Amino acid sequence: MNWLRKIASQKIILATLAIGVLISVAGGLILLRQKLLITPSLPAPLPLSYCAAIPEEICILAFGRSANGDALISLFVPDQDFPEFHLSLIKYGTESLYQCIKSKELSSTVLCQGEAFALKTTLEITLLSNSDNAPLAKGKFYVKSFLITAGEPLTPVAPRNTPSVQTPTKQVPTAGTIIRTPSPTIPPVYPYP
Repeated sequence: MNWLRKIASQKIILATLAIGVLISVAGGLILLRQKLLITPSLPAPLPLSYCAAIPEEICILAFGRSANGDALISLFVPDQDFPEFHLSLIKYGTESLYQCIKSKELSSTVLCQGEAFALKTTLEITLLSNSDNAPLAKGKFYVKSFLITAGEPLTPVAPRNTPSVQTPTKQVPTAGTIIRTPSPTIPPVYPYP
């Protein structure tokens, strides 16, 4: 009879443990469901790509270098209400963060500056909101060239000196005269061999 009592008490203990586990799992599922309902889903990040000839959406204008050797990434941001952001750049599996500042000269241009990278590098770029780090735009790029500027990134470059072109003088033709007008020539960029 003793052994029947042991078996009965073991069954009661197992049943109590099973009920406790079920209550814990059910409570965890209820909490998880509430958290999912409360947490708003983030919108998918916008696609980020190179700019077209006339950009309309957020896009990358150019990659470049600053005077001190840092990388510069110039972005076109058409929407004045677009949130302030910083940039996450992943190259070779390593993430770097870049500070981004809206240009004072061109309201639709944002410049991001950070760690330099080499040409022929694939970059994963994500624009992250400064307020909550939410992803705003995302794209993948293969960098073939840099934009090289003289001076500050947004300083207009002075026009190059071009050779002056002589303006032909007006001659009144007479019968049998040949009028020769000088044609402008520009010295070749590369000397001939």
